[in-house]
Amino acid sequence: IEFGKLFVKHFPSDTSWGDAIAIQRNLVDYDPQQTLDILRLAAHTNALRDTRSYVDYIDAADARRLPGEVKRVIEKGIAAGKLTSGDVYVSEASGIANARIAADKADLPALERDAKAANATGVTASAAGDAFLSYEDYARAEAMYMIAATKPGVDMERVMLRMGIAQVGQGKTAEALATLAKVSGARKNIADLWAIYAQQKAGPAS
Repeated sequence: IEFGKLFVKHFPSDTSWGDAIAIQRNLVDYDPQQTLDILRLAAHTNALRDTRSYVDYIDAADARRLPGEVKRVIEKGIAAGKLTSGDVYVSEASGIANARIAADKADLPALERDAKAANATGVTASAAGDAFLSYEDYARAEAMYMIAATKPGVDMERVMLRMGIAQVGQGKTAEALATLAKVSGARKNIADLWAIYAQQKAGPAS
């Protein structure tokens, strides 16, 4: 895993990113939420190599939970020639996602309002962050995760990793690196790869 990080840091390419991510996925038994965050990085680095990667991403995102993200992954997979719209699995996931997107988006303002309420729980704020992150609304996602981070009872490693991802999405490199550096435990290696990506995305000046 450490050599994979060094490889992608010093020799960045679609291939090295694919290798570094594959090494982690092969060596670590990530749960669906952890898998989701590393496959998000794979999507950003053109490292979704095969049909299995796209299917794993769709499974981890879950069309019932994050329909907008599932729709985006399916479209990317079809465009890459790794998924076919006529496949039963793809068709079913696409149907569920498309049926839920309008209502899901309509719920976002209320979800944001609930997360900002004085009596909001960390679970509510974290869920709001997840929803906004899935639609790549990075600024609102970051704000929700910041609220969640002040509440008791949240999975702080998950919240910090996703706050870092939201900051990367906004080009807030320094903030992202500081946030991702706080991630420990099972998600640390995922956070390390996101930090390398943030630095590369920012360019030499960073």
